[in-house]
Amino acid sequence: MPIKVTGLNTLARELEQASAAIGALEGPITEVRYDPEDPSSVEAAIAQAEAAIDLKIAPYRGNKMVEQLAASMKTQYRAQILDRAAQARMDEEWRASIVGLITPQAMQVTQLFRHTATQ
Repeated sequence: MPIKVTGLNTLARELEQASAAIGALEGPITEVRYDPEDPSSVEAAIAQAEAAIDLKIAPYRGNKMVEQLAASMKTQYRAQILDRAAQARMDEEWRASIVGLITPQAMQVTQLFRHTATQ
């Protein structure tokens, strides 16, 4: 007696969408600028990063795999931006405006600091 398997088409479609979403998230996602001394500036940078991720995955909204990936990326980027801002605030010799380039390959925020000499 043959066994009827259902749901494979749905799974195949979801996997296809997840693959496309991962492709959309490759490369730079956005550039964020923020003042580590200003909590509202840091939060705005986090919101900008999250919005950029949402924009990239918009065509795949509703796909649970894609939604989980996006949620994970947002959590990681939020933590990294907050950590980098805290590090910048602790360094008394640097007055920095931070430029962050978010790259999913490294899952990190890379920063460039502009040094302002204090005399």
